[in-house]
Amino acid sequence: MQPDGKILVAGSTGRSDRYASISDFAVARYNSDGTLDTSFGVGGKVITNISFGSVSYWGVYVHNSWDVGYSIAVQADGKILVAGSSAGDFALARYNSDGSLDTTFNAFNTLNGAPTYIAHGGAIVLDNDVQIVDAELAASNNYYAGASLTLVRHDGANADDLFSGEGITATSAIGIVTIDSTNIGSYTWAAGALTLLFNNNATRGFVNFAMQSLAYENASDAPPSSVQIDWTFNDGDSSGALSVMSRTMVLITDAQAGIAQDGYLAHALVWIDSNNNGLRDWTDANSNGLWDSGEGEAWTLTDSNGKFAHLLGSGTLRITANPAGGTTDISTGLPFTGTFSAPSGSTVINPLTTLLVAAGGDATIVNKALGLDIALDLATYDPLAALSASGASSGDQAQALAIQCKAIQIANIMDIAISAAHGAGATNANMSDMTTRIAASLL
Repeated sequence: MQPDGKILVAGSTGRSDRYASISDFAVARYNSDGTLDTSFGVGGKVITNISFGSVSYWGVYVHNSWDVGYSIAVQADGKILVAGSSAGDFALARYNSDGSLDTTFNAFNTLNGAPTYIAHGGAIVLDNDVQIVDAELAASNNYYAGASLTLVRHDGANADDLFSGEGITATSAIGIVTIDSTNIGSYTWAAGALTLLFNNNATRGFVNFAMQSLAYENASDAPPSSVQIDWTFNDGDSSGALSVMSRTMVLITDAQAGIAQDGYLAHALVWIDSNNNGLRDWTDANSNGLWDSGEGEAWTLTDSNGKFAHLLGSGTLRITANPAGGTTDISTGLPFTGTFSAPSGSTVINPLTTLLVAAGGDATIVNKALGLDIALDLATYDPLAALSASGASSGDQAQALAIQCKAIQIANIMDIAISAAHGAGATNANMSDMTTRIAASLL
């Protein structure tokens, strides 16, 4: 009920036929005596199509829109909010006090992605569930025709910003945006700014799909630590175009780098388990029996000090003995035969980070199980470096020694379990997965 005694009601109204199933937001306002308030909307009623998508059945595009308003609220300025659902998703619309749609209300819905781009790596999707809501365009016979979407760096276009997506090729200056074999518009890319211009095939569903496929990469040899990408949607209304802007902050990190340790492990094989199956996935493209660079998941070898760098991609980090031989524990001079894991982005790979992988990356579980400080970041803590750090206090050194002892104990348990598994006929093919399972049993 409004402060003036008028009564607002929200719900839905719809129809169905052979080629359409439609239900729209419906809002009505009544005077205090129960009569329709004819100063609101059309005859006291407002009907709004929130979504209008297309689904193909046997080559026939069937239109589907199922919008229902469930609750209503009046703001202090008299504007009216209606919340409900649209095609199974949350939907929110705002109206002016006279029932007209408030077109200044943010058209972007769920632009909440927080992507991290690994420098020199592959493109990453900016936001896989972003949606645009423009009820007037969705209800139009021409759909989103004439509307546009522009993505550009906040502080000015930069040619290092490359965009790609469904029907969009990075660095290509112009092209056609095609979704499910349907041309929904064109795109231009110029000096780092991407603009999509939609045509009359662009239903809300197609537009959302195109936006959700948009991906980013940076071509700079020395990219910044972050880039803000501004999204500007313009409805293309010739009588007075309206636009709305939102943004995505892309964090940029260097290629994965760190150190492998039991003691420090020289010439160990480090790879990114991109599909997290515990296996070294590769195809021997040149039939030389060796896992060459570019054949499957990214890999590198640690140097003589146990360090690795320039490992491109994201995924669980794994280390194991180099199949070609030569992997040694620097502290003992003995061959290393085990395998450890660490969450993507870790700068240390050791028995403790293997527990971290087994715990799904939840450091609290591991720290509690080992009696460690809850705030300790196992993915970056190097107990051997902490032991020998210049100026380290006796307390810091005692903590580092205790943690390294725990790491050694865990490594010994893993070695015993793996030896027993080998005795039972297990092979090295799934050694990393086996180790993770053993680690999980220790938590």
